[in-house]
Amino acid sequence: MAKSAVTAVLDAPLDVIATATEMYPCEGQPTSRADAISKSASLAIALDSGDFAKSTQGTARRLTVAAQSATANASRPVDHVALCSGSVLLAVTTSPSQNANNGSPINIAAFTIDSPLPV
Repeated sequence: MAKSAVTAVLDAPLDVIATATEMYPCEGQPTSRADAISKSASLAIALDSGDFAKSTQGTARRLTVAAQSATANASRPVDHVALCSGSVLLAVTTSPSQNANNGSPINIAAFTIDSPLPV
């Protein structure tokens, strides 16, 4: 039996993630917003609706998060990115590893999050 879902169903989780107002480049995978802040190499990078774009990728829906940059306020490795809104950790993804140095720029490349068809 074939599986299908309307775009609105596939977009629902992406729509929630796209409400993120903060991005934190982190050392390790955070488990909460407070943990993301404590593991972050920078202050919150502000996000708004213009930083998110949805598209179709094969049978999945895709959310692209625009590239961001910030000034590091700590020296530590960065290998994850946390997206938060208010007090909620909405999503975490891995990122290319880089070493943040206090006072130097941190660059986060654009990345995608997919919402595939149910299996």
